[in-house]
Amino acid sequence: MAEKYLIRDGDDEVVVEIERREGAVLARREGSEAWREVQLERIGESDLYVLMVDSRPIELYLERRRGGAVVTIGRHVFDYDVAPWRPAAKAASR
Repeated sequence: MAEKYLIRDGDDEVVVEIERREGAVLARREGSEAWREVQLERIGESDLYVLMVDSRPIELYLERRRGGAVVTIGRHVFDYDVAPWRPAAKAASR
């Protein structure tokens, strides 16, 4: 069974499902048919990470904070709140 997480970026919300199968981690947006294989690896002791999505690398800086993270990809900065998904969580936040 997949784990679900509610991710917020300002007023935008998305539910992401994560599933572990045979040593691989798969992710998809709730309602999507397509699962994507994902892997996140830290580079050294820095905040630099490589996120592999279906074998395509994305370099990012990840600054963890209570309740989420600030993610920098290139010159774009995203401030995400992340929490375990609860059936009433999406309806209650509106």
